[in-house]
Amino acid sequence: MTTPETIQTLETDIAELRSRLAGLNGEREVVKSLALKSDQPMAELVGKRIEIREAIQITEERLAAAENRLASAVQTAALEERKRTRDSVCALTDSMLAETHKLEAAIKRGARHYKKVLDIEKEIRALAPAAEGLPPEFLHASPGGRLYEFLITALSKHFALSNMTINKWPTQIHFEQKGTPELAFAPHLQLNEEWRNPSCSEVENADGWREATEEEMTHVPS
Repeated sequence: MTTPETIQTLETDIAELRSRLAGLNGEREVVKSLALKSDQPMAELVGKRIEIREAIQITEERLAAAENRLASAVQTAALEERKRTRDSVCALTDSMLAETHKLEAAIKRGARHYKKVLDIEKEIRALAPAAEGLPPEFLHASPGGRLYEFLITALSKHFALSNMTINKWPTQIHFEQKGTPELAFAPHLQLNEEWRNPSCSEVENADGWREATEEEMTHVPS
């Protein structure tokens, strides 16, 4: 029986026990009223009152037990939902890391094209002075300057970086700290590892609460 089915069964049992308890309390009031009539046999009234009192006590005990099991089942259901959410986060983290690896590969391909454009520009700067009709200001820009301006402008546009800030380009030290997908998303990966391979049992949490067994959740005395 699944946890939702267990909860539904317990809720039905509790409703029946509450209805039964209400009926017994009604019977008790009837017996009380009968006790005021002198024509009612004393022994019969005593026996009936004892019977109803014990029935009420047993029903209340069963109701309390069922309510406790329902509370445990609800806690278990909530825990199961949180675990499913946790699994979803882990799966999304896997997808994020995979996409980041694709992005890294695309950036590396872009870097090769960037280097090739620099090499072509060098050839142009080497040949251009001997070209007929070269404007005097053509070579005033620093080597790679125009390509750099294009690069940062294109990055801002295509990567939606216009609202981000950067004081200076990262150094090798920064690369060693955050330069790979695994380093950049280390907190996510660490959390994935902790969630998928817990070092201690999750049966009992820090508050001492434990998951009820299926037998405890489904067994209601009748």
